[in-house]
Amino acid sequence: MYWQYMAVYTIGYSGFSPEEFLHTLAKFGVEAVVDVRRYPRSKTAFYTASVLREELGRVGVEYLWFGELGALGVRGPRAGCVDSATFDMYVWRLYHYAPAILQLDELARLSERRVVALVCREEDWRSCHRQFIADYLARRGFPVLHIRRRGTEGHVKTKCAEVFDPPPVDVVRRVYEDFRHLCSAGPVYLFGGALEGSAADVDVVVYGLGEGLPRGYDAQFIPAPREDLFHFHVTYNGVLICGKPIKISFERSLANELGETEERVRAFLHSGDPVLVCKAAKQLAFAVAAVLCGPRTSTWRRVKQCLEGHGLELPQAFKNCLTPPPPEVLKLHRSFVEKIAEVLRGFRASEPRGR
Repeated sequence: MYWQYMAVYTIGYSGFSPEEFLHTLAKFGVEAVVDVRRYPRSKTAFYTASVLREELGRVGVEYLWFGELGALGVRGPRAGCVDSATFDMYVWRLYHYAPAILQLDELARLSERRVVALVCREEDWRSCHRQFIADYLARRGFPVLHIRRRGTEGHVKTKCAEVFDPPPVDVVRRVYEDFRHLCSAGPVYLFGGALEGSAADVDVVVYGLGEGLPRGYDAQFIPAPREDLFHFHVTYNGVLICGKPIKISFERSLANELGETEERVRAFLHSGDPVLVCKAAKQLAFAVAAVLCGPRTSTWRRVKQCLEGHGLELPQAFKNCLTPPPPEVLKLHRSFVEKIAEVLRGFRASEPRGR
């Protein structure tokens, strides 16, 4: 395999004496140590941040602490790719929490210029969260080697490696800089097509009450989330810019959406308001995509791909419900709406009662 960059190393200091640790770093030509512990302290004083920084400095190795990449105490939604709840929430955080996303990018940029070793406590990288950081680096084109007492091991991607796509760092950084003054109001989320380059508008939700939304965004204050697919997609598939993560059940959100099927069909068929007609059809389309393809169908592009994979063509007329076509144009797609409504009715009928 061709690698674009020089190797990044990882090492767990457990089992290494201070002398062995320094000798090992020198052996591999490490120029910078990136500490990825949430709390950089240890019962062995040498591995406490202040001492480690000083000792590494004496041998010409820079010490950097990237605490946002730590795993201890992480809370939030689960990625659904690993049994360990802590690791599963950590994987979600790496790709959906702005400070972690920005530190991952900083780590990659540093690794382009210098020989870097990630350091944590566990000697076996398979028992440490740095395996998931290694997944990210491998996707960025870096060979990753795990240093162990008996030698090095090349990184083997975990089951979590391809679950999420890294969001565009430039968009995340811009929203983070522009919205972090609103963090005291409540959690701030970036969501929608801008995260995958499929939309020009950048959508942001601030869960709370306040004022002073930055210009140039499709941004809104929402007092509190509800259990529906919109809020699920914002809080699960979006990027948490700041604040505590909100966990919303996909199953309950989908059940609530299914309960709105008949009302939305009636709105589509009988309303004369083009916005209501468009929104009703679009909500039905997103609901059927969630049924057919699961919780990742959070954008127009993903919904379109999902439905096409099941022989359904999503009409372009429903894409922009802020400035939709006239109702008579929208209702030309009545057969599509009736088809997806039948799918939703069938799924709802098959669900166990009382779920």
